[in-house]
Amino acid sequence: MNARPSGVSLFFKKLLVALVMLMICLLVAEVSLRLIHVEKPSIMFQALDEQLKRNHLTYFEDVILNDPVLFWRLAPGKRLPDDHPQIFGLISNQDGLREDHEIPHEKPAGEIRILFLGDSCTFGFGLNHGDTYVEKVEQRLRAAYPDVKIECINAGVSGYTLAQGWAYLEMSGIHYEPDLIFSAFGWNDAKHWSTRDDLDRQADAKRATPPGILARSAFCRNLWTMMVRVGNMDSKQMVARVAPDRFRMLMQKISDLAQHHHARYLPLVWPLLSNIDHNDAEMTPYQESSLAFVSGPPPDDGPNSINLIPPMEQAISEGETTRELFQDGVHTTARGNDYLADAVVAQLTPWYESRVAEIRAAH
Repeated sequence: MNARPSGVSLFFKKLLVALVMLMICLLVAEVSLRLIHVEKPSIMFQALDEQLKRNHLTYFEDVILNDPVLFWRLAPGKRLPDDHPQIFGLISNQDGLREDHEIPHEKPAGEIRILFLGDSCTFGFGLNHGDTYVEKVEQRLRAAYPDVKIECINAGVSGYTLAQGWAYLEMSGIHYEPDLIFSAFGWNDAKHWSTRDDLDRQADAKRATPPGILARSAFCRNLWTMMVRVGNMDSKQMVARVAPDRFRMLMQKISDLAQHHHARYLPLVWPLLSNIDHNDAEMTPYQESSLAFVSGPPPDDGPNSINLIPPMEQAISEGETTRELFQDGVHTTARGNDYLADAVVAQLTPWYESRVAEIRAAH
């Protein structure tokens, strides 16, 4: 006669059956989610979509991809017809940079690299790739020092704030081993798109990503996302995408990261049409923060920041009109970028010559 199973043995058998059933249920849920669930764009990507539709710029959606932390990024290897309105021609290389060639992460010996972080002004909204101020800076430096390799990397993306620029630098940009990092932001930072700012949204996105191997599971990703949403209830008050105090904090984080990688960081004070026409000559808080980022005297090999408002004022004094320099209230023309590039190169010359001397001595 068989002995009846003990209470403990029966409990473990039931537990095993329950675990097997749970695993089957989770597997079914995972397969179902992979088959029927479509990942929703981030809240900020949806906010961008609303802004684009409001301004009749929906074609920009053809060249961007949703990104959980960056919110959006340039799609790789994109080109639009040359007669396309406002955004045309070369858009991005295979790494999503506004470049006409691929740039390896590992910097070749003897090469100087300058990384430009920015928004649509750096990207070159309304301009050919060759008419951006980044490309013009590179052309001038190559002409002045033809024996030294120079790579100016355009990481500008339309709609970006300094929070997105910082996230890109930390995730990808720093791996290009730049010797110098520029940033030009402030226009989008002041916009009120959401009840939580860009930094909080980025923190939410990182918390919504499950740890380790769990991040590969659609079920786990959805569960983590739901938990984050419950823990971060939105308020009813719209806030600046990056407030001025957080803007200053982010500049310091970029500077610290640059120093850690033996690079230099310089904010650019981007000119607005309102700075040039005398109806509203005052600087914005973001421009003031960029200009006064580092207190005290500048180093011997260059400034602490570069103010690009005086070059535009000089252009006006030389007979240029605001229509010849600006496309609108913030985006400059190809002619305006000539003045900006000349100013950047002029103030960059001491630093650049110091780097060139080091490279020539090494060879």
